[in-house]
Amino acid sequence: MPRVAKELYPLQIRRLSKPGTYNVGGVNGLLLKVSASGSKSWILRYSTGELRESKSGRQFYARRDHGLGSYPTVGLSQARQRAYLRRTC
Repeated sequence: MPRVAKELYPLQIRRLSKPGTYNVGGVNGLLLKVSASGSKSWILRYSTGELRESKSGRQFYARRDHGLGSYPTVGLSQARQRAYLRRTC
C-alpha cells in the first residue's frame, strides 16, 4: 500500500523556506518546489506507464513533472484542483 502524504495547510506552505520539494497531500503527486532563491512553484509528478531500463538492467516506469503555476499566484486549493483535473484526464 502506498504512503499517503500528510495534507499541509496554507500557513505551513507559506512558512516553507528551505530549498527542496515537499509533498503537499490531497492529490497524489502534488509537490511544492522551493528554489534556492526562495521562489515556490507547484509541480504534479506522475508516472507515464512507459517501461524503461536503467544502466544496471533494472526496469522502472518513466516519471514526468508537470508545472501547475507559481506560489502565491496559484493558491493551495487551486493547485489541488488543477492536479486533480490533470490526474483524472
